[in-house]
Amino acid sequence: MVDAATSSGPGVETSVLGAALWAGSVAGLRAAVAGLGLVLVPVLVVWLAADGAASAPTTGTGDGWWAPVRAGGVAWLLAHGAHLRLPATVDVVPLGLTALAVALVALSSRRVAGAIRARPRRPSPAIAGCAAGGVVAGYLAAALVLLAVSTTPAAVVPLAPVLAGTATVAAVGAVPVLLGRTGATALLGPLLRSRAARAALERLPRPWRLGASEALALGWLGRVPRAALVTVAALALPGAALVAWVLVRRGGDVVALSSALDAGTVGTVAVVLAQVALLPVAVVWGIAWLAGPGFAVGAGTSVTLGGSQLGAMPALPVLAALEGLPASFPAATWAALVVPVLAGALGGRTLLAGRPASVDLEADRPSRATTVRAALLALAALVGVVGVVAAVALAASSGGVGPGRMTAVGPPPWSTLAALSGEVLLGAALVVLPSAWRRARGLR
Repeated sequence: MVDAATSSGPGVETSVLGAALWAGSVAGLRAAVAGLGLVLVPVLVVWLAADGAASAPTTGTGDGWWAPVRAGGVAWLLAHGAHLRLPATVDVVPLGLTALAVALVALSSRRVAGAIRARPRRPSPAIAGCAAGGVVAGYLAAALVLLAVSTTPAAVVPLAPVLAGTATVAAVGAVPVLLGRTGATALLGPLLRSRAARAALERLPRPWRLGASEALALGWLGRVPRAALVTVAALALPGAALVAWVLVRRGGDVVALSSALDAGTVGTVAVVLAQVALLPVAVVWGIAWLAGPGFAVGAGTSVTLGGSQLGAMPALPVLAALEGLPASFPAATWAALVVPVLAGALGGRTLLAGRPASVDLEADRPSRATTVRAALLALAALVGVVGVVAAVALAASSGGVGPGRMTAVGPPPWSTLAALSGEVLLGAALVVLPSAWRRARGLR
């Protein structure tokens, strides 16, 4: 147990770290098994409804019951960024399943965090870090076993994307929970005043070193994670609202295609679940449309603020909402570009909210130029964090879903990332720079 050691000493501390690593590994395995189970249940139900059980002993390929298990395993791996080669590559991530996986990792990590907090001594970043590392290791171990079971000559899943994706999902779910709930984040101030922080600042030219010190002292850099979260939420909510509006407006077409598929009760439920898993992908497409570059539903197609150019699309009912879009939209549609700018403004407002952090890394009195540089560094940090999140979301929401034209679907990642970054930067700068300038005018 993580809280088994109550005395001090290097040997005891080592045993505590080992216990935290083991508890984290178990938590990671538990989260992976729970997620796989939630994916396997509907796959098995659909397979059984299709008379799969009757042919299980003699499938001809020798797969038997392994067929639905492998299908569920592949679906779980796809939710973690895996690439499936059939030989056509499928690499669009069902982000709904990804969100579920992150939530399961977070819930599993809470038990470990509770055990760490129950220790008589104050939790340390090392203990929380070992527990988080254990969660990632356990999760990766489960993914590797599942990869070995799910891969066949006809359906190849490369190793590298699986390793990167599962490690990212586990880290995103575990690290905030373990560091936040154990109080390890309270050590941020001492960390910023440490020798390592000073040594890192010493590498910067003196003007920018003073600017970084001022940004830390004002709390701007410390509030970057919260500001990035606000910005991402301010982008996601309009994207989700846009998707909901399109689905409501074109709901008749969606229902008509669902009925035309005639998949039966179980098949219809399976199609609905698949579409729910892909809804976050549609939200990312909506954000890309609001940013300007838009998205494609096959090679040679596009849906942008200027209009749409679509061809034959896959028989997925939710895509029926796009059929019949006009070739050109009204000029007023370009006003949608203000949405990412407003999201950046909200992020900038969050940067400025709160009291100074009282982290004095430089004794010099700040000047006007120093304050402006501090604002520029805070803006760069905000746009950088939002850019990383956007890059991951765009990469997961674009790629291939089949052969032929379906090898290119989703937003163009690089142009969308550039547009979003510029719009968020513009909005945040419109809020942060005037405030920094007013503060600078009060300095000599």
